[in-house]
Amino acid sequence: MNGRLATWAVFVVSAGVFFAVGPDAPQGGDTVPNRYLPLAVACGDVTLGRFSALWSGPGRAPRAGVPYYATATAEGVLVSTFGPAVPVLSAPFYTAWDAVRGVRDSQDILAVSRVLAGLLCALAAALVFASCRRVASLSASLLATAAFAVGSGVLSVTSRGLWQHTWATPLLALGMWALLRGRGDPSRRVAVLAGAAFALAFACRPQTGLFLVAGGFALARARRDALLPYSLAAFPVLALVFAYNTWYFDSPFAFAQTLRSGDVALFKTGSASLLGARPWEAALGLLVSPSRGLLVFSPWTALGFASLAPRRAGSAAGQDVLPVLSIAAIGVFLTAALWFDWWGGHTVSCRPLLDLLPLVAVFTALGLDRFRRAGVRLLFVAALAWSIALAASAALHPGVVSWNEEHDVDRHPERLWSVSGSLPGRILEFRPEDRVPLRDSRDVVVVPCGVAAPENLDFPRRPPP
Repeated sequence: MNGRLATWAVFVVSAGVFFAVGPDAPQGGDTVPNRYLPLAVACGDVTLGRFSALWSGPGRAPRAGVPYYATATAEGVLVSTFGPAVPVLSAPFYTAWDAVRGVRDSQDILAVSRVLAGLLCALAAALVFASCRRVASLSASLLATAAFAVGSGVLSVTSRGLWQHTWATPLLALGMWALLRGRGDPSRRVAVLAGAAFALAFACRPQTGLFLVAGGFALARARRDALLPYSLAAFPVLALVFAYNTWYFDSPFAFAQTLRSGDVALFKTGSASLLGARPWEAALGLLVSPSRGLLVFSPWTALGFASLAPRRAGSAAGQDVLPVLSIAAIGVFLTAALWFDWWGGHTVSCRPLLDLLPLVAVFTALGLDRFRRAGVRLLFVAALAWSIALAASAALHPGVVSWNEEHDVDRHPERLWSVSGSLPGRILEFRPEDRVPLRDSRDVVVVPCGVAAPENLDFPRRPPP
């Protein structure tokens, strides 16, 4: 099959799945500023000053009960806790959608954000497939891409709304594809594409900055003069990120999420420290917790982990790129394990590790070509079937996130180790009430460059995750 045709087919099929599976449902407070702030970006504003109607009801001061997704600057201005990158990147799509269909209220905002999220995740799937084809067979690439797209949190979380991951995932996949395309003798065009992609991923989700460092190292190993165009492509993005931080928080390295997380940590753990008390337990939980473990929700990833090391020196395709990126992935994993709420708040998958899935999918394709025994293939198919069933069920039942609230998992993280009362068990109960999503903010109407509360409506605000 023609490579470009196959890649386009993956994009179209993936987009169709993301659009068809599950209702347009709010996905949590993290997505609120990301999906509303593009309205202000179009007016040259990256603050939340025009969005207090999302959390303040009638008769309440706009500053009363400011949610965790809004952070006050040194001057008292409210900005998104998760930075401006996702809203800025999303704003052109919002503008186009408004011109064609109109954006009038919360339902329209939900629709445009869901469509954009689906397109971005379909793009990520296409780029993952293209990356797999650089190192693996067609059949292995198709299976690994299917696992990535519909057998993981990409389906149940990332494609549901504008998370930080929703933009970071295709950008990481793009950077990885560029490096694999130019492995051995990278051109300046490859270097520029990889540098811009990894820098934008960092702007969306700072934890992924390790991939930016790793990408530069991989390029320098292959061709030292490629490092300059790589750095020049990344520089404008990094300069804007650091300028934003300096303007609002008086330091280029002061990210709103880190500053606000002290309050969140105090609420969840009783301590303002951002470091978890038991990182060894967190590392284990990220992999095998019955309600958060990556190997529980997406056991197909075990094959990717098994193929991390080449069989012998020089035997692995892409050996000049993939091992370096895998070191960055380990760094992201350790960062997640050290974080105070390694479980990622109220969610339905292993959200802290979603950024690693493009790379894990490529290693999975390598593993499918390497481990050809019938038993291994059978185990992979069984693991993939479980992963798809779990991800699709969670997407179809967005209200299942209430599992986290029935006995607040942030205050009682011991629940994450319960087998009998696990989240997958709840997901696979297929409760009819879980088809109804929970609210993550008040319903509003769109006004120029912001939102306003509709008259005579007072929807209760969902407690922060």
